[in-house]
Amino acid sequence: MPKPDKNYNTEPRIADVKHLQELNQLLNEAGVDKSDICLIGSCSLAVWGIRQNRDIDFIATKKARQKFISYAKGSKNCKISKDGKIYFGEDIELVRPDRLEIIGVTDQKLFENTRYHSLINGYSVLKPELALSRKYTDQRQKDLQDIELIEDSGIIEAEFWDWDLVQAVPPWEHPKGTDLKKQFLKSLKSSGLKLTMEKGGHYIYSQLIPDRYTYRYEEYKTYLDKKRKLKPPIVNELEFAYPLLKLINRQYIKGEFSRYDVFLPVVDSISYGHSEINEDVIINTNGRMVSGVESIINKLELIRDDDTNNAHEEKIEINGIVDETPTQLTLSDVTEQYDNSVVKSVKEKKYEIFEDIGLIFYAILWPGSKQFHDEIEETVKEEAKVIASENHEIGNDLGEFVREVYSTDNRAQDFRIEKKIHELSKYPPNIRILKLEIPNPNFINDGGESRLSQTTHNLKFEIRKEYSVEIDDYVFDTIIHMTDNYQQNAHISNMLGDLK
Repeated sequence: MPKPDKNYNTEPRIADVKHLQELNQLLNEAGVDKSDICLIGSCSLAVWGIRQNRDIDFIATKKARQKFISYAKGSKNCKISKDGKIYFGEDIELVRPDRLEIIGVTDQKLFENTRYHSLINGYSVLKPELALSRKYTDQRQKDLQDIELIEDSGIIEAEFWDWDLVQAVPPWEHPKGTDLKKQFLKSLKSSGLKLTMEKGGHYIYSQLIPDRYTYRYEEYKTYLDKKRKLKPPIVNELEFAYPLLKLINRQYIKGEFSRYDVFLPVVDSISYGHSEINEDVIINTNGRMVSGVESIINKLELIRDDDTNNAHEEKIEINGIVDETPTQLTLSDVTEQYDNSVVKSVKEKKYEIFEDIGLIFYAILWPGSKQFHDEIEETVKEEAKVIASENHEIGNDLGEFVREVYSTDNRAQDFRIEKKIHELSKYPPNIRILKLEIPNPNFINDGGESRLSQTTHNLKFEIRKEYSVEIDDYVFDTIIHMTDNYQQNAHISNMLGDLK
């Protein structure tokens, strides 16, 4: 990552915090010493000159909180909410107890451990590393904007920046965020039935759907409503041209590829050069090819001759849809009709082409899980076909390798990548790369143009859940990485060529 220009205060300045005079007046009237509160939220950004705070959020010690409750009950301008928040007018808020517990910092820990806050002119202010972590767990639009400001400021490159304080755990992966029953009962108790039901849809969406970086709840709800009306799916998705890789993927039937005739020209020594034959591509309502193999072959060769790695964007013209069962040629059929050398050649050609165009998925087992690489590979085999397993020693290029892995992932903020590099650098740079055939990636749209595999996402989640408890001082996302779509697949395929 190129080092950004410094756009932050070299020393924190409490004078840069807006509404500080009102806060001091509140402390005097409530009889609370400023050493018993800690400024959080946008105040953590304001003292470093990253952006101006609009209001003041703060945490209080248990003793100070009781004083604030007594003060609020006697004031007309204050409001105490059911979850423990106290509003002192429009600009100052005492947040609910243990607001930072989701990132591992209780109120008690915050005040006891000076590592978590900076002392500025007598005020405790939450460290920016923890402010970043909390914003990443919330991921509201304003939080995402603040994360971008923090990254752009250059503060994450500062010498004082402590990556060990950063928690880069997304909300849908967080153990405290996935127990829906517990969260529902907690919300019911603190907020009542009406508010719980109003926010329930958004909460479930935010916890279970990956990548709120581009999602919006209403957009996703609209997407689901439209998806329910698509019957049969292949007909509604069709607009004269169809995504080529998606069409090829539809040729899997019960986990087995059914159109090995796409690769058969190699057995008759027929060149895979461009043929002038372009047979009409006819499919049935399930997306199985009834005719058009020659057109598919020609299209694949044109793509493989192109170095732009844009196979995921390629479409092929569909000339008709019929209601009939197409001819199949499975690997078993090839084995019955040809000798072993032909079978071997066809299999090699299939994987060669699939890897080139991005149909082969990848799992990267990181250095932090090296002692479990064999076991993790066996777990992966339960959900996907492992067609190759390679060990690599990255050496001093680990940071560059990690950055390049995520260069096509628009969801990976800079701070998450640098946090990962920081953690992985604590281990010898040994990785294992698995090449995977996944017949049913089960793609969902991420709210933009990208499509993400639920199959790989769920597999990553289960592996992290199983092995994180086995690793001492485990830090999120240091066990495994898996590609999520065809574009990422093609990118990693090119990277592997440079490793050899």
